[in-house]
Amino acid sequence: MLTKDQISLILKKLKKALGLNHLDHELLDHICCEVTEKMKGGMSLDEALNEIIHKKNQRSIRYVQKRFDLMLQLEMIKNYCLVAIRNLRRNKIYATTNMAGLAIGTASFLLLGLYVIDEISYDKFHSDHEKLYRIHTKIKLNDVTYDEAAIAFPAAEALKSDYPEVIETFRLHKANNTSLLRVGDKMFTEDKFFFADPEVFDLFHYEFIAGDPQTALDEVNNLVITQEMAVKYFGNQNPLNQFITYQGNHHFKISGVVKKVPSNTHFQFDFIAPLAFQMAQWEKVTGNEGREKKWFWTGSWTYLKLRDQHAAAGLQRKMPQFVDKYYPDRIKAGVTLGLQPVTAIHLHSNLEYEIAPNSHLLYVYIFLAIGIVILIIACINFTNLATVLSIGRLKEMGMRNALGARRGQLFVQILGESLLSSLLAVGIAIVITAVFLPVFNVLTNKQLEIGILWQTGSLIAVLLLVLIVGFGAGIYPAWLVSRFEVIKTLKGEKGLGRQSMSFRKSLVIFQFMASVVLMVGIGVIHQQLNYLNQKELGFKKDGLLVITARKNVNKRYEAFREQLLQHPGILNLAGVSNIPGKGTGAWRFVPEGGSYDEPVMLPLTFTDYEFLNTTEATLSNGRFLSKDSPSDADQAFVLNQKSAELLGWKDDPIGKKLELFGPGVNDIIVSGHVIGVVDDFHFESLHHEIKPLVMAYLPDFNYYLARVSTHDFDALSQFIDVTWKGFSPEWVPEYKFLDDELNQLYANEQQLSATINYFTMLAILIACFGLFALGSFTIMNRIKEIGIRKVMGASISNIFTLVLKDFVVLIITAVILAWPIAWFALEKWLNNFAYSIDLSFSVFMLAGISALAIGILTISYHVVKVAFSNPVRSLMYE
Repeated sequence: MLTKDQISLILKKLKKALGLNHLDHELLDHICCEVTEKMKGGMSLDEALNEIIHKKNQRSIRYVQKRFDLMLQLEMIKNYCLVAIRNLRRNKIYATTNMAGLAIGTASFLLLGLYVIDEISYDKFHSDHEKLYRIHTKIKLNDVTYDEAAIAFPAAEALKSDYPEVIETFRLHKANNTSLLRVGDKMFTEDKFFFADPEVFDLFHYEFIAGDPQTALDEVNNLVITQEMAVKYFGNQNPLNQFITYQGNHHFKISGVVKKVPSNTHFQFDFIAPLAFQMAQWEKVTGNEGREKKWFWTGSWTYLKLRDQHAAAGLQRKMPQFVDKYYPDRIKAGVTLGLQPVTAIHLHSNLEYEIAPNSHLLYVYIFLAIGIVILIIACINFTNLATVLSIGRLKEMGMRNALGARRGQLFVQILGESLLSSLLAVGIAIVITAVFLPVFNVLTNKQLEIGILWQTGSLIAVLLLVLIVGFGAGIYPAWLVSRFEVIKTLKGEKGLGRQSMSFRKSLVIFQFMASVVLMVGIGVIHQQLNYLNQKELGFKKDGLLVITARKNVNKRYEAFREQLLQHPGILNLAGVSNIPGKGTGAWRFVPEGGSYDEPVMLPLTFTDYEFLNTTEATLSNGRFLSKDSPSDADQAFVLNQKSAELLGWKDDPIGKKLELFGPGVNDIIVSGHVIGVVDDFHFESLHHEIKPLVMAYLPDFNYYLARVSTHDFDALSQFIDVTWKGFSPEWVPEYKFLDDELNQLYANEQQLSATINYFTMLAILIACFGLFALGSFTIMNRIKEIGIRKVMGASISNIFTLVLKDFVVLIITAVILAWPIAWFALEKWLNNFAYSIDLSFSVFMLAGISALAIGILTISYHVVKVAFSNPVRSLMYE
């Protein structure tokens, strides 16, 4: 049996020989038994021990020891978790506030992150998406630039035949008005009805649940529909080979059904018919030399599949030669063709005649910045609150240090608690995200799904988020607590030094600086949107009802108009080819003294005699189109002031000769004179400057504008419906107020405004949590001082001033730093509009005052609590 001294010697030598700090008791007992056996055989203690150490497999010894160390570490981790949970229970208010702030901030980041992921994922689900491009046209004529997303119809075939790097092409076209579709007694008007070449399904990848994508558009009367439309029109029946009647007289056969079109694509459709069908319809009207065969009508969205993504740059360099080869001499000098990656259209393309309004990369940056800022504010808030909680545990840490815990262990303990809190907060944040995602989808007009977070890449990102948030928020409290000296902590000293206090104040300044930037952003965005809604457009948009026109009604337009005017709520009615405020296309004109070989391109809209009276636009010179002058029907033009200036007729435009080419032909269809000039009015959105405009009479309208004045719109709508059925029973009447129509032009801005509103409130709430924590910490450090001041006669107002002045300085500093940042960012955003507000200092001042008021109210809780407390209790405070 070994003596105590012998066992101590064995333990000492084992530790030294194996380089171990600790030794498992079971391992030590096992080695002692082996030493005893060898000593019985005649070996000395040293010989026996050396043989065991050098001859026995040291790996097994180390393995057992490492297992012991691991068990020890797991026990420590378990102890850390138990301590963390107890601390959370002990400080429920602080812990709840801390967790809530971090969870809300993380949930905000996740929601905005889902938005950003969706925005940058547009059209990436297509096979070979990196090889897909759209070609667009920029035409500069007469110092006016038309930058359009479309191109001439013949370009697709010419590109494919001339350039081997172009593997395949297809074209898209959409009619101006909605389409009437009927199955049996079901009748609907649809807006997402497109015509396309059969190659659309070779280049764009959509999942077919019925039919063959290779042959779906091979026949001229075939039609591909989406799954939603199949259910809408045919219910549970098999839609394949069923028929849908188009525009009352054309019968399409269903040849394919596409699974729901992903929301993250710039091309949203419900129906796709062969472009060959539409071409055949045009040829019936214009013959074989119609505008669809010409190079000056940009009516086709044209897509290319290139050999590889590197071929795009080379093809782009060849575009000037392509223009020179095919485009008419009169316009080729002003034509530039450009290639856009399909995946870049949604965020980088805001051209005229887009398939649908796109978003903007700037908004992605804004949403991403808001998400990151809110997350940082939440981490700062967590840091400040965690610091307050940690200061209350200095004696615990000092005791641990005195009992042998190293500074690194203390650091790891605090940091581990932070990671645990971060993990819990992210878990809660995911639940919050799932609950509020439907609301967020409504707010942003998205179809985001929480399932995105469970994808491999997203899961890794969420785990990284836990680590980043946990380390970012917990590293400062961990460092702060672990650096205290044992004696000072056990004595209860809590002075943290000016440097650490300055750091926490800097964090609060950042929180409020970010909040002020967001508040200023809210104010400026609201002002700009109000400006867009209230700006004088040059005509009276309030009370204008836009009714979609149809051919049957156009044929009896005067009778329809007279019948509508019988209702006292309808003051006037005018027919137009384009909706005021939404733009129009450019046509070829030959002004007096001009050349037929070099016509002038000018935007043209057709209207009737009542346009001026209905819209209440202002006539500045001459007269408007009139029934009393029969020649106005086919020989008169009205210009806006921009057109008169462009044509060089600013001083004397009346009576000048002007001729108009027909669409797609080289024939003059109108030869007349200028009879009047109207004041410039906004015929496009306020994103664009006012362009020249020519107005002429043509009764083939696309819309009717009704000036209405009534408080009973339900009765008025019923009257319109009944009247409409008498003229076009096969069509459902469609109408909406012009205000609603124009508001769609600013949908992105409205969504941005609403989103920033809500997330700014969250940012301010979380910032207040941080200020609340710093206020609590400040009071803790100065509670004896405040007690002494009260005993010495300080009033409540003196106490308020004493405590609040430091925080007022912090918030004012944040406000001053925030102003230039907000000014720079908002100036850049306002540059997206041709017409915008001037930044007003009042918005910045209001945001600063609001931030100061919110800060004072937040900190006042602590001040009131200590100001009205018994000073004796303050002096007893430990």
